Amino acid sequence: MSGDQAGQILRAAPLFPRPSGPLVAALAGYRKALEAVHPLKPKHRAGLPGDVKRLSLALTAERGPGPQANYLASPANLSAYLYYFLPWNLYRLSRLFTGLDFDIPDGATVLDLGSGPLTLAQALWISRPRLRTRKLRFLCVDQTGQALRAGRDLFEALTGEEGRAWTIELIQAPAHKAPQEPCDVVMAANALNELSRGRGEEGHEALERICEMLLSRLDREGRLMLVEPGTRLGGKLLSRLRDLIIEEGVSPLAPCTHAEPCPMLAPRWRSWCHFVFPAEGVPDWLASITKQAELDKDRASLSFLHMSAGEPVYDPARYRTVSHRFALPTGLGAYACGAEGLRLMSFPRAPRGLVPGALLDAKFPAPDKRDSKSGAWLTPVAPEPEGQGR
Repeated sequence: MSGDQAGQILRAAPLFPRPSGPLVAALAGYRKALEAVHPLKPKHRAGLPGDVKRLSLALTAERGPGPQANYLASPANLSAYLYYFLPWNLYRLSRLFTGLDFDIPDGATVLDLGSGPLTLAQALWISRPRLRTRKLRFLCVDQTGQALRAGRDLFEALTGEEGRAWTIELIQAPAHKAPQEPCDVVMAANALNELSRGRGEEGHEALERICEMLLSRLDREGRLMLVEPGTRLGGKLLSRLRDLIIEEGVSPLAPCTHAEPCPMLAPRWRSWCHFVFPAEGVPDWLASITKQAELDKDRASLSFLHMSAGEPVYDPARYRTVSHRFALPTGLGAYACGAEGLRLMSFPRAPRGLVPGALLDAKFPAPDKRDSKSGAWLTPVAPEPEGQGR
């Protein structure tokens, strides 16, 4: 392809902006809320790293039955979850909500399925300050009463008097027995993977049940917000679920820039839709627990799906970066997802802002040739002037 046929990236907007000072401060101070609501006895504090590591192995296993149902009813598991998994999830979700165009209107009812210790409500409070004065009603559904009550107490410790603008209703029940009323927002974080165990036809039937469970509670103009771990299981689950939900007339808003079938479900594509970002601004106390549990990490990851029952308008010149940069024989490359499928962008120098999750406004030539290995459309990108690339 000649130089005048090369694509051009006009703008790259990050999905995960660097954490702001207020966000870093809120996460650093969260330890005080934990110690006030769920103080640890000395022997439980000493055993915390081991409990965290054991629960991590159960929660992240790609094979096997996964964690036991109602696993947060165990005191050791609950403490490990509150002091490690909850703050890490608050970190991931807060980073996502900071960069995502996600809003909740005044007076809305929000259904949070598998809410555990109210992780989503707390993350929204931390990361979306403009929502704090709105009258919002949260229906928080989980089968473990201990986790719900701990979450309510943590929310109150986090928000103080200001938090009374939000009404929190705790509903101890399995997700499929959540109230049937239509809600403006239906959310679930790290919950759907536990409902989708199974392979083949069994797995497809589980996805159909999840789809029906979500959409039967969504208002005609409502929105879905689904977040899963950035594992192959979590990413593939959301991609398959996305295509089922689209069939029911609900459209993706992010990370997708289109409503075409997910190209990452193609048999030859080996990766999955997930986003990895540097773990900047993680509080020292959480980093210390992580290190003691021998779970050192310098990056965070997640998969997510934001969808609308309305009718969004898609811009065909908009793409989402879905990989890190990597070496090619002619320079560097990265994958982007758009309405025509995946594109393998190639460039001599990395364009500014080209990081995983970045939303691109681009002028790309019509698809012509595919990469023999991945099947993605080959898309050379014109180089930026010297000194502007990263």
